[in-house]
Amino acid sequence: MRTIIIALLCLPLLSVGQSPAKTLSIKGSFKNISPAEPEWVYLLHRVEDKYVTDSTKVENGRYSFSIKTQEPDLLRLRVKYPRVKNNDGTGEKSIAFSS
Repeated sequence: MRTIIIALLCLPLLSVGQSPAKTLSIKGSFKNISPAEPEWVYLLHRVEDKYVTDSTKVENGRYSFSIKTQEPDLLRLRVKYPRVKNNDGTGEKSIAFSS
């Protein structure tokens, strides 16, 4: 009988560890970027036990993401730049940065 009472008293404590998902918004902008403006921004984050990549197109130098997350996590942003001509006008090169 004592075990049942203790188990019933501990029941509310089990729900404390399970926090609901919270919305995380990330907004950013690019200024004074050359030789080309970024095209896409990619966000790598974890959903349950899998890593997911979301993407958004950069418009007027701005981008934003909105995701749901249950706990603090490490996020990674990557930026895709368009191909640009070499300085001498021959060929193309790609530019990539990662944070």
